[in-house]
Amino acid sequence: MLAAEWKHYDPEVGTIWLPVAKNGKGRFLLLTIRAQEIVESLRGRGEGGRIFKVDRDALVTAYRRARAMAQMDHWRWHDFRYEAISRACEGDMTDMELMDFSGHLDVKSLRRYRHPRPEIMVPVFARLKLRVAESRRCGLWREPRGAAQAAASSSSRSVEKALGSRFLRGRPCGRSIRE
Repeated sequence: MLAAEWKHYDPEVGTIWLPVAKNGKGRFLLLTIRAQEIVESLRGRGEGGRIFKVDRDALVTAYRRARAMAQMDHWRWHDFRYEAISRACEGDMTDMELMDFSGHLDVKSLRRYRHPRPEIMVPVFARLKLRVAESRRCGLWREPRGAAQAAASSSSRSVEKALGSRFLRGRPCGRSIRE
């Protein structure tokens, strides 16, 4: 990312094109509004060249100093990425959207970042339960194998296992699935 150049920054879309990313392939770095504000505030845009005019060693030194001042010696650089992806997983993004956000090429590697907090997941399961009920009412739901046994159990873990990663596809009763 330190090699990112101004010619690869698109302020209209809010992206920076990274010709070579960690996985060896090019990808777009999707910027948050705050990240885009920071990029916009940097000098040197008219000159071209690199966006971040700092080398790796200087960044590592500054990071170590900041980490020591914050008394967070256990915090690694990668923990920022981990935290951002973990929080994004708690939102309403699909796996494909999360993969675009994080740069992962497969769902398996993306899932290592997912550690949902109970206070986040309880409402998610409540919404899923409402969607299933609505789809059943409209005749759009087909029970997955093993769901009847899981439904008889009060364990949410067995319900989750029976449903697996199966999410409703289509539009129950003509409404968007995310409503």
